[in-house]
Amino acid sequence: VRGVEPAKGKLNMPGGFCELGETFEATVARELQEELGLSGEDFGPLHYVTSVSDTYLFGGENTTAMGVVFWAELKPGVKITPGDDVVDSVMVAAKEIDFDGLAFNGDQLAIKRLIELGVI
Repeated sequence: VRGVEPAKGKLNMPGGFCELGETFEATVARELQEELGLSGEDFGPLHYVTSVSDTYLFGGENTTAMGVVFWAELKPGVKITPGDDVVDSVMVAAKEIDFDGLAFNGDQLAIKRLIELGVI
């Protein structure tokens, strides 16, 4: 659950912006640590799913952001600890997802692709 604008209070997949010189995979690991308190030992291998283009309010202006979507399995017993711009973490079954309650169009596209692939 996002704790900051844009889309404060809405559901959002973990993610963020790549830093200069950072790979997508390193960005995923860093964002999972910052937002959910996960270390690289807490999840299995990353699997590429798709890319999405979305509008994102940044610095008071709408900008286009490219998202690269990966999935990974959490290892048994891993505890999620919300941090950074996350106020809560929830697990929702695919059939129970309220797509209107998602923060961004990119989240909707990514989750629909995960469902199509049978990942969730």
